[in-house]
Amino acid sequence: MAVVLVIAVATRQAGVAVLNQCGAAAVVDDLGAQATAYAGSRPQTLPGPVTVPGARPGTTMTLTGEQVSNAAVVIFEGKTHRLPAYGWVVALAAALQESGIRNLGYGDRDSEGIFQQRPSAGWGTSAQIRNPHLAAQAFYGVAAHTHNRGLVDIPGWQQLSVADAAQAVQRSAFPSAYAKWEAAARNLVQRLGGTVAAGEDLSVSQACPDASGAGDGQLGSCPASGLPAEHGLTPDALRVLRCAKAAFPAIETVYGVGDRPANTDDDHQTGRAVDLMIPDHRTPAGVALGWQIARWMRDHHAQLGVHYVIWAARIWNIDRDSEGWRNYASITGRNDDTSLHYDHVHVSVFGTRGTGLPPTERPPLSAGEWSMPLPPGNYRVGCGFGCYAGHTGQDFPVPAGTPVASTDSGTVIRSEALRRGGRYVSYGNLIVIRDTRNPAMKVYYAHLSQRDVRVGQTIRAGQIIGRSGYTGHVIPAGPRGAHLHYEIRIDGTPVDPIRILADHGVHP
Repeated sequence: MAVVLVIAVATRQAGVAVLNQCGAAAVVDDLGAQATAYAGSRPQTLPGPVTVPGARPGTTMTLTGEQVSNAAVVIFEGKTHRLPAYGWVVALAAALQESGIRNLGYGDRDSEGIFQQRPSAGWGTSAQIRNPHLAAQAFYGVAAHTHNRGLVDIPGWQQLSVADAAQAVQRSAFPSAYAKWEAAARNLVQRLGGTVAAGEDLSVSQACPDASGAGDGQLGSCPASGLPAEHGLTPDALRVLRCAKAAFPAIETVYGVGDRPANTDDDHQTGRAVDLMIPDHRTPAGVALGWQIARWMRDHHAQLGVHYVIWAARIWNIDRDSEGWRNYASITGRNDDTSLHYDHVHVSVFGTRGTGLPPTERPPLSAGEWSMPLPPGNYRVGCGFGCYAGHTGQDFPVPAGTPVASTDSGTVIRSEALRRGGRYVSYGNLIVIRDTRNPAMKVYYAHLSQRDVRVGQTIRAGQIIGRSGYTGHVIPAGPRGAHLHYEIRIDGTPVDPIRILADHGVHP
């Protein structure tokens, strides 16, 4: 069976705290924004090698620790910016073709880095291109340092083949070359799931101890659905139900535990399966919803503990992931909509292997909902509104490089570095977002180390927009002074942001 490793990431000042497959905390080398020294160099400790499918059918190849580390960065950035897993596959296939996922200091003409981007073509400076995080962001189309067209700028990219999607970004002289790396890219996504611990042995599966019922703390990733089908489910199945309901509110009916004597397994009887009923399943909208849910389950199989998914007479199984969606025939021989799963998406789980959805993977908030700008447990509540003369916001001390999310939905009206004489001043790296529902309200995010959004971009609540830092007027300057200055102005007048957050049900 394929190895599924770490998926929950929380940046720390000296490293990244992660949950391994069994939910145990570990600290690994920082693959987050603080790895800016990576340009042209290698981390101090690298993950172990990993063997993946080769470029030719039936062959394999072994990637070194540097290659695995770079692959983890590509996945990390895709996850952080909420791209679906298919986007990670496209990016990894491109990197495998262009550089073998190595951070090269040379290439055709002035090409450099893992994607062989060129400064002369507007991809950024040599230092930016040699930074795997910035290079991945540029490929995805979410970077602030280049306006070149990235993956998310390609209309309908999710419907393109891996090769065509990669070519749309890279514009290579050998457009078909990316296709041969798709199997390796999918294998990396499945096995790494976001990051890897230094020295991690990727050659063996890791079994987890049994968990007991719904006491799994990770179930807090998605709220309780209130549906009766929750009763009797294993932690993985309960997570699937709750997160599916949160991500796809159109789901109204779900079936869980029950006697299914015609099934080939006892997943329903033992609480390891749910059936997500698709409204109006015969309509084009119903079919599209079913496929959206089915693919979402596949993309998040590691977090949800998914074993296999059946929809519309097609089946995907983690043990045969490289084969994609295969034809499915009912074991009863009947061809009605229920037997062939045209009216519901069936999801079978392992029971206790899922690790839960980290903040960057959770379903989007509903319209009007707000969230904290920083991950829980990572920040402190510091100097508040008016704590000294002229302090117009709320400070949240937090390690530099921590992902910063937009608290509300809106439009980016400022994303800039405030400098004077080559030095950061005032707010430093600043992002300002105008609230969708109240255009008179503007939310400021200051002292950032990195900005990941552009002016005019539409942002949803909970979306990652940058990373915390200590640019601008921060005392004392340096890592110990890192914090997010969070400010809200209404009609140009600063107001206490804690009060506004509380008005929207958010309490730091």
